[in-house]
Amino acid sequence: MNNKIFFQRDSLIRREHFGTLVLTLDGKRFVVEDKYFPLLQFIALNPDDALSIPLWTLKEADIIKCLDSLYEKSIITYEKPSIQTKVRCIDNGIFSSDALSFPRTVYWESTWKCNFRCIHCYSQPSNHFFDWIDLAVMKKLVDEMVLNGVEFFNIGWGEPLLYPHIFPLLEYCKNAWLMVEMTTNGSLLSTKNIQRLEESGLHFIQVSLDGACKNTYEKIRIGARFDVLLWNLQALKKAGIVISINTVLMKPNAWEILDILQVCEELWVSFFKISPLMETGRWGTNKQMLQLDLKELKSVYETLVDYQKKHQNTPLKIIFNRNLLKPSIKNLSWMPQGHYGCPAWRTTCWIDSYGNVYPCSYMNNQSLLCWNIQQKTLKEIWSQSHIFDQLRNLSSIKWACGDCEYLDFCAWWCRASAYLRFGTLDASDPLCVVHQ
Repeated sequence: MNNKIFFQRDSLIRREHFGTLVLTLDGKRFVVEDKYFPLLQFIALNPDDALSIPLWTLKEADIIKCLDSLYEKSIITYEKPSIQTKVRCIDNGIFSSDALSFPRTVYWESTWKCNFRCIHCYSQPSNHFFDWIDLAVMKKLVDEMVLNGVEFFNIGWGEPLLYPHIFPLLEYCKNAWLMVEMTTNGSLLSTKNIQRLEESGLHFIQVSLDGACKNTYEKIRIGARFDVLLWNLQALKKAGIVISINTVLMKPNAWEILDILQVCEELWVSFFKISPLMETGRWGTNKQMLQLDLKELKSVYETLVDYQKKHQNTPLKIIFNRNLLKPSIKNLSWMPQGHYGCPAWRTTCWIDSYGNVYPCSYMNNQSLLCWNIQQKTLKEIWSQSHIFDQLRNLSSIKWACGDCEYLDFCAWWCRASAYLRFGTLDASDPLCVVHQ
C-alpha cells in the first residue's frame, strides 16, 4: 500500500443513508459503501501518512479495493498534486430514507427586483414593503451551509447584481470555501462588475439567453439589448469564468434552438441548459403565445439529441430532461432506486428574498412555506418542516401513475408542475410522456 495518498480534486465527502457520497467540485459523483467513510476521512486528514491507516477498522483487501476504485475515477492520486486540494468530510446524521441529510444545492432569490420585464418571468413581486435581506443573515446561512456540506450555492432569480451586498457576500463565500453559481440576465456585466466577480471568487455563472437573434431575444426579454449581452458574454469568457447558458423553451424560440446552440459554440461556453416553461408568474397572462404542447416539446428534444450525435466531440455540454423522450433514464443516477425523479426536497431547496424556504423555486406558494431562515436554522427546516415531510412520504399519486412500469425511474417526477396545474402535490405530472 502506498504511504502517500492525496485527493486529486477539491472534494466533498458526505455520509448519507445510502452510503458515502463523494462529490468532486468539477461535477463527478461517486458512491462507496458507508464503511469507507472513516477511511476517506483519515486520508483527507493524513495525506502524507497513509500507511498509518488503522487497519483494524477494515480489512486490508477492502481498503485496497476502495482505493483502486477511487484511483480509477481520478479522485485520488499517489503523487502530490501541484495545486493544493481541499477536502471536506461531513457526517450530519440520518433522518430520512428519501432525502440527503442536508441540501446538496441551495438556491437563493437574492431579490425579486429586475431591470427586465420578461414575458415569461416566474418571479412573484410582493406588494408588501421590501427591504434587502441583511448581509449578516446571509453570512450566518453561508456558515451553516459550509458546516453541513453544501456543494453549490446558486444565487439567482430577479437580477442578483441589483442586490447591494452581492460582492461582499461572494467574497465571504470564497473565504468560507463555498462554491457559488450566479444566474443573471447578463445585462449588468460591465467590465468593472466582471472584475469584481473575479476578485470575489465567482467560478460559475449562468446567463439567460432566450433567442439566437436580436428580434427574438428582445421580444422575450423586454428591456434587454442583444448586442450588450453578446459583448458581456465575450468579456466573461476572457475573464476565465465558467459560463452556462440557460434557455427557457417556449414557442417564440423553440425553432431556433440550433441557432442558439451555434451562438454557444461560437462563444465557447461550457454548458447549454434547457429549462421547461413553468405555469407560474407571467405565464398565465401569455400562455397562448408561450406554451408548447408535448408533441412540440418532444420534437425540439429530438432535435437536440440528433445534434449531440452529430457533434460528439464538442466540448459544449448540453443539459435537458431526457426523460421526456426516454422515461427509463435515471435522473439522479447516484441516488438509490426510487429516489431518481425530482431533486427538490431530496437534494435541493429554495430560499426567497425574504428568507422563506420552499421545496423549490416553482413551489413558492404560501401554502408550501417551510419556515424562514431568520426563525430557524436551515438544518432544522430541512429536517423538521411538515411540507418537506409530506413530500418525502408521498405513497401514491392520483390518476395514471400507480402501476406505471417507470415509476422507480421518475419517482413521480415534477411535483411543482403537478401543483401548478392541479393545485395538489399528489397529482400526475402534466408533462408525463407515458400517460398522455
